[in-house]
Amino acid sequence: MKAWLFAFMGLCLSGWAQAQLPMPISDAQVKTEQARIDKEREALEAQYASQEADCYKRFAVNDCLREVRAGKRVSTETLRRQEIALNEAQRQTRDLERAKQAQDKASPAALQQAADSRESAQIQHKERLDRAQQKNADALQREMQADPSVNQRSETDRMPSKRSISQAQQAFEEKQRMARERKAQRDKEQRDKEQRDKAR
Repeated sequence: MKAWLFAFMGLCLSGWAQAQLPMPISDAQVKTEQARIDKEREALEAQYASQEADCYKRFAVNDCLREVRAGKRVSTETLRRQEIALNEAQRQTRDLERAKQAQDKASPAALQQAADSRESAQIQHKERLDRAQQKNADALQREMQADPSVNQRSETDRMPSKRSISQAQQAFEEKQRMARERKAQRDKEQRDKEQRDKAR
């Protein structure tokens, strides 16, 4: 019986060596490998249940049961190691996918596209401000032509002053400058992190 046990352990260990899967691993491979491990586990359980039943037919029941249970522990531990290796391979595959996604987001093309869209948004905002200012001036001029009795003070009250427009423009430009500085800082931190990760 011991010779058989050692032969079986050898087969399990060779199966475990084959179960060391290359990286990356697909979901289909994970399911296939997990199904194989589950099937082997069920077969082992059935085999050991049969061996334990045989032990009860012998005179030295306890010695026989100890041997069977020791073999069972070794075999189930081998399957457990295979399962752990499979889970680790799956984790590493997910980590590689996340790293690739992060790298794609931080690619120079993506960063350039983001910068272009910010610049486009700034231009559109400035154009909207200019159109609104022109619209206010046109409306005031039409009102003045329709009713010449409107006094000069009410005209200046309705139109935004050059100073307030200038202040709004300066506030907008300050916000844009701060946003560019924050972005530059984030990009620098990302590059530093990538360099540290590569150095490891």
